[in-house]
Amino acid sequence: MALSIEGGLGSTPERRLSVEALRRPIHALEEQLSPPKGEEKQLICELYELVLERAPISNISDDILREIFLQTLPSAREQALSTYPKPFRIWESPLLLRRVCKKWKDLTESYSLLWTTLRVYIPENAPSGRDMVMHWAAAWQRLTKASNIELHLITHVSTAGLFSSALPPPSYERITKLPLSGQSVDFLPIASLTPPERGFPVLEELVMAYRDDLNTVVWKERGPLKAFANCPRLRRVAIRSVSSGAYFPTIVLPWQQLTHLIILSPTPLRFYTMSLKDCHSLRFAYILPMNDPLDQSNQLQACQWRWDSLTNLTLNLWESQYHIPFFPPHFNHLQFDTLQSLRLIGMEFEILPIEDIDRFFRAIRSMKSLQHLSLCFSAIDSVDYADIFQCLPQLTNLDVQLRNLWDEDVLQILNYDPSLLPNLKTISIDIGPGWARDFSVGRLVTLIEACARKTFQRVDVYIPVDLESVKGAFSLNLDDFNSLKNNRAGVEVEIHDVHRERLDLDDWAYWIDREPELVRNWPEARNAFVIPEGDPDFYLYSDSDDSGED
Repeated sequence: MALSIEGGLGSTPERRLSVEALRRPIHALEEQLSPPKGEEKQLICELYELVLERAPISNISDDILREIFLQTLPSAREQALSTYPKPFRIWESPLLLRRVCKKWKDLTESYSLLWTTLRVYIPENAPSGRDMVMHWAAAWQRLTKASNIELHLITHVSTAGLFSSALPPPSYERITKLPLSGQSVDFLPIASLTPPERGFPVLEELVMAYRDDLNTVVWKERGPLKAFANCPRLRRVAIRSVSSGAYFPTIVLPWQQLTHLIILSPTPLRFYTMSLKDCHSLRFAYILPMNDPLDQSNQLQACQWRWDSLTNLTLNLWESQYHIPFFPPHFNHLQFDTLQSLRLIGMEFEILPIEDIDRFFRAIRSMKSLQHLSLCFSAIDSVDYADIFQCLPQLTNLDVQLRNLWDEDVLQILNYDPSLLPNLKTISIDIGPGWARDFSVGRLVTLIEACARKTFQRVDVYIPVDLESVKGAFSLNLDDFNSLKNNRAGVEVEIHDVHRERLDLDDWAYWIDREPELVRNWPEARNAFVIPEGDPDFYLYSDSDDSGED
């Protein structure tokens, strides 16, 4: 029988040759598949590493992760019990899950660094905001132990008593970030803070969008806020104002050591000559100059100073343009050799008189290091666009906010004269609701595919209206923009649907979500620009002197 089988299949050498003949094409196929498999394996590894890099758990050190794992394992006694069989049966997984959650809870409550940030939002209809803050503050103080802490308080109820509850004196020496904002953040409770002699020794960021209903007489009696005068590590500050009517200053801070400064209300020019003249560390500044011709002539004409480290400047010109359209005289006295980013916010771009026009363009031409320009005017014509662009051939990033239908389309201007901005790499366009019907996607396509701009890389379009809910009412729709992503030039196009994110911002402040420096490195600063409920003009008025005194 065996010989019969062997004879039917052939001899052993013949069978081996047949097998080898089958293996040869298989080996050839395996060799062909080997490179793709290697690439697949490498891609999986890269993707895995990318996920780990972006996952919050990647910020936890290995020794802590190891300890967490050991803490979640059953003890020797528990493993011996029938309730902890090995391996775990699937129907007993809830029991394991409860144990893991309990271990996580116990571990996190004992690990103080996990509780260093407390963000408390108190809505207007909160039944007892003070009691809620006291409850959370007490638990927070217990959990944080001796670690440095961050307190974010956004309140829409009265702050009387809140700060003494949320900020007991023992916490002053541990606070690193203190953003205080909301509709009902009053000045007096903040002024009542009495830090010890060391002040806030580790405070690095301060955001205070508080209400100031005091007149000049009260200010003269109380004096300026000095609670944060002694903060050796303070670098970033966003405050509502530095003056109240004729009273100046309303706050004392270590100005000369600041790197980031935001002042929301009109700022008298004497503030720059007195407080910021020797501010050699300032890199980011948001300023709303006050229209005070007398102050200009008396204090600024003979004064000149340098902000050598300033790289990012935002000038809000709404206050000055309410009275006499002029460009602030800072451009005549400050040196902007190192300035890399400039943002101008205001009404219609109109500079009068003639000497102010010359001053403005001299300053623009002197910005040899400028790479990013943002123009957020309610109206600006094509001639002004072209004149500005001709002064800045080195510009690589352009940000434009289109508000009204009578605004000139910056895309049409760039397409008409390809020699403008030859080094442009990215353009950001914020389309106002009035532009949703008439914005030309075709002009954007022309700009993207224009051969004259070899450096062009990216387009960001911000749409503040819900296009899906009004589909058919506007000629503009997301399909038009999505088609741009497959452009022949390989330019990256991203559409940002921001209609929900901006419900708490006025249109002049939309830029806050487009400013890379704040989005990446100081997101808490946005709270200072949020419109308090029921008070849309909170940040857009000049402080008046209620007392009638000088």
